[in-house]
Amino acid sequence: MNNAISKLLLKLSLSALVFTGVGAVAKPASAATEWFNCAPSNVTEFSGRLVVSCSNRPNSNNNISALAFSTTNAEQAKRYLSMANTALVTGKYFRVHIEMGTPSNPPSWCPVGYCRVPSAFGVQNQ
Repeated sequence: MNNAISKLLLKLSLSALVFTGVGAVAKPASAATEWFNCAPSNVTEFSGRLVVSCSNRPNSNNNISALAFSTTNAEQAKRYLSMANTALVTGKYFRVHIEMGTPSNPPSWCPVGYCRVPSAFGVQNQ
């Protein structure tokens, strides 16, 4: 009887490990992502990208003062421009989600010292 219970408990334990992912192949660590609130001071189009300049420093390292977005995807660029302009005109935050510390952010056309490209964006009350 104890042997049957032991086998059942072992099967249940292994099932739980597989279900929860314990013992599975480790996934590579992803880049840190953060949400930032940018108080926009201007919105411009420059060389195929939309740039939002922030009057504040929206991240804890105080090294981002501009957010850039490529105009390659016209539909996404329209949404970015709409949200950025809404924040600018209404005095709200342009809220952005940024992957930090990845080789592609900032991209080569976005200066490392002050610019990042958001992966998500919106408008938030100040």
